[in-house]
Amino acid sequence: MIGLIFLLVLALYAGMAWFIVKALPSKRAKYTVIAIFVLIPTWDVVPGWFYLWYLCETEGGVKVFKSVENVDGFLDKSQNMLGRDAVMKYGYKFMEGGEGGAQLYRYSIDQNGKLQREKIDEPISKYGVQSADHHLPFNTTKYEHTIVDLQTQEKLAVSIKLYRAGNWVQKIAEPLLGGGAYCPSKHITLIYKLFYLDTLKPTKSTK
Repeated sequence: MIGLIFLLVLALYAGMAWFIVKALPSKRAKYTVIAIFVLIPTWDVVPGWFYLWYLCETEGGVKVFKSVENVDGFLDKSQNMLGRDAVMKYGYKFMEGGEGGAQLYRYSIDQNGKLQREKIDEPISKYGVQSADHHLPFNTTKYEHTIVDLQTQEKLAVSIKLYRAGNWVQKIAEPLLGGGAYCPSKHITLIYKLFYLDTLKPTKSTK
């Protein structure tokens, strides 16, 4: 249904452009109107991509300000890519977080080597991950994750991922005209491994 509406709007837009251009007396006026009709749906394509590139070069990626040795675990309420692998694969004794709600859980390995989950009222983690989404111009979103010392609020590392959803026409018609792009281009799992493991070095690293 959305596709049919979009095609109808596109046909009406093209028909209006053709009607106006055909009625104009000079070639110069015709070319000017054609340029205007082309720019209306595409004017933000080039500046949008330059904006994404600029943010990626100046802010994107992982920046580690301070590393901490022998970390038993951490608090992360976000739906991160490291997740339960923190204790299953990467040597942390526990990981505390939520599952999209207010309830907190602590994940650890039991005596049989299996993952166990227990409800907790208060975390015991000294370090935690704080997350924020920033909506920027040109349909761009900055996803920011920061590892902090929960006692002092000292910032230990920041991971910034940027996403541009396309120009304004793509945004309205999504997903018909395709999506945008993420930056940096590194796989997000690799970025998160660098983010966590290079900052909060686990007691028994298996990296």
